[in-house]
Amino acid sequence: MFSYGSVLRHKGVLKEGPDRYEQVGFYFSQSNIGGCERELYLQAKGKYEFNPAHALLGVFADGEAHEELTGHQLRKAGIEIIEAQSGSFLELPPHPLIESSSNIAGVAFNMCPVCGARIHGPCLHGHIDFVVRNPLTRLPEVIEHKAINSNWWDSTVKTLAEGGGSEFYGQHKRYAVQIGLYLVDLARKYKLSHTEGSLVFKNKNTARFLDVRMGYDSKRDVLSVVSADIEGNYIMTSDRSFMVRDFFSNVAVATILRIESALRDPLSRHTLPHGKKCVNCGAKECCATEFDVDLNVESNKIYVSDKEMGEKIRAFQSIQSRMNALEKEKRAIVDELESNLKIIAEKEGVVPVVLDPETGSCLTFQSWSRTDIDWDAVKDLSDKEKEIVEKLIRHKSGQYLRVKALTKQLEKKLNTAIPVEVVLETTTHTAAAATSGVPARFRCSPNA
Repeated sequence: MFSYGSVLRHKGVLKEGPDRYEQVGFYFSQSNIGGCERELYLQAKGKYEFNPAHALLGVFADGEAHEELTGHQLRKAGIEIIEAQSGSFLELPPHPLIESSSNIAGVAFNMCPVCGARIHGPCLHGHIDFVVRNPLTRLPEVIEHKAINSNWWDSTVKTLAEGGGSEFYGQHKRYAVQIGLYLVDLARKYKLSHTEGSLVFKNKNTARFLDVRMGYDSKRDVLSVVSADIEGNYIMTSDRSFMVRDFFSNVAVATILRIESALRDPLSRHTLPHGKKCVNCGAKECCATEFDVDLNVESNKIYVSDKEMGEKIRAFQSIQSRMNALEKEKRAIVDELESNLKIIAEKEGVVPVVLDPETGSCLTFQSWSRTDIDWDAVKDLSDKEKEIVEKLIRHKSGQYLRVKALTKQLEKKLNTAIPVEVVLETTTHTAAAATSGVPARFRCSPNA
C-alpha cells in the first residue's frame, strides 16, 4: 500500500539531511558554544559525535520550514529583512591555543561547508536567521527563530513569568549565548555601541509567538535578557531583566580556551564544569566513561593539602553543616505549612492558594505523578509479555508545596479572599485543647 508518510520521511526529510550534517563535522560556533563544555570537549576529541536520528532530522527540517514561513510573514507585515541566513564571522582574539586549534573556523578550514563562504582568520562562524530593520529605531536587529512544541513552550513561558531573565538564561543558555554572539557581531559590523534582537519562539502546535528581547552593550561587554511578551502581552518586564557581564570574553573566549587546554592536557578535563541537563544528554554514557575515575583500587594514599585547598575543605564542611541545619529548619516550616494547606483543602473543598501580602508571593500545592517503567525495554517484549507488564505497572503520585508569583488570573479573585486564620481557627483551637493538659515532654512535636 502506498504511504505518503513513508515517502516524505525517506525521500523528503532525509534526502539532504544526513549528508549535510556529516560534512559539517565539529567546530566551535555561535550555536554550540553555550552548551555543556564537557560535551563540546568530547566532540572536539572525537569521542562523541552528534548523529541526529531520522526523527530528529525531521524535527530540524520542520523547524527550518517554520523559519521560512516566519520570514514570509515578516515581509508580509512590512518588516524589512536586511539579510536572511547571513554568515556571521566573529573574530577571535589572538592566542596560541586558538591559532593552533583544529576546531575553529579560519584555522581548521577556510571555507564554510554549509554556505561556501571564505573564512579569513580564526573566528566563530555561524548563520543568522534574520537581520531586520527595527520599524521604530530604523537600526538593524537580529531575529533568531526557534520552533518548539507545546510542552517546551509552556515550560519556557512558565520560566519567564516566574523566574525572570535569570532563570530563562539558565534554561536556554545555548540559545541566549547564540543570539548574544550574533549581537556582538552586529555591533562590530555596524559599529554600534548597543545592539538589540529577539529570540522568537514559535509554538508549532498553536502558531503563537513568544518574543524574548535581548540587548548587548559593546562598550561594557554586557549581554541582557531584557523582556518577554506573547504577541504584545508581557509576561516578563525589564524590572526582572538579567545581565551577563564580560559576555564575549568570559562566555565565548574563555570556554574555547578551557576546552582547548583540556585537549592538550587531558588531566585538566576534570576542571570543565558539569552540564545541567545530563539526564537527556546523548553523550552521558561517553561522558561517564571519560570523566569518572577508577575507585576500585586496593590501596589508598594520604596527601596533605596546601593552604588554598585546606581553606576550601573547611569551607565545604562549614557549608555542609549550615545546609543540614537549614534543611532541618526548612522541613519544620514545610510540615507546618503543608498541614495548614491540607486542612484548608479538605475543609473548603478547594485547591488553596495562600497570598503573602508583603511579597505578593502565593503558596499552593503542586501534584506530580510518575510511572516506574522502562518503556524502551517494553517495546521489545511479546504481546503476552506486554500484557503481564501492564498488570504490574506501578503508578506513583504525590504533592509538594510551591511558591509562585501572583498571576493575573489569581489577582481577579483577590476581592473574594478571606483571612487564613478564619478557616484554621477551629481546627488549631481543637488541636491545642487536646494537648493542653498533657505535660510538654509527652506532647508530639513535628521536630521530634
